[in-house]
Amino acid sequence: MERRIIVVSGPESSGKSQLCRELSEKLDIPWVAEYARIYLEKNGPEYNKASLQEIYQEHLAHQAQALEKHPEGNILLDTDSFNYLIWNRRVFNFDPAPLMEQIQREQEHSYLLCYPDLEWEPDPLRENPIDRLDIFHENLALIQEYNRPYAIVKGQKKERLSNALDALQKLL
Repeated sequence: MERRIIVVSGPESSGKSQLCRELSEKLDIPWVAEYARIYLEKNGPEYNKASLQEIYQEHLAHQAQALEKHPEGNILLDTDSFNYLIWNRRVFNFDPAPLMEQIQREQEHSYLLCYPDLEWEPDPLRENPIDRLDIFHENLALIQEYNRPYAIVKGQKKERLSNALDALQKLL
């Protein structure tokens, strides 16, 4: 069986982590939590250009460790380099060269792109309650620009999970 890396992507508060947990449980496949949240919960919500690059490097190491631990079968990633590129562009108007190079190496990624039709959930680590649809479209544009397989996931609660399961069948 060919290994598939499925990235659950999208704007803040679009249900990425919840969807990863549910898909992992339902399909009995591992998932890798979003590293930025782990870092910011530990170090606080403040960051700058340099610390964002540090977060990204630790994100890559976090995901590489999980991929090594699960060398066979499918795996879910809660975000990938596209999210960091959008974050760098929006906050610092910056496209870091190492990040752009890593995006080229992530050709095997397929995407479940979460549409922001869920109600915004306030969280001290979140920054974008108003422009989630714009961020969704930025994600979609990158996925299409790099010609990656994808499906858009919409819906509430069980419907969202059902739609994601249907989309995964097509991607796998």
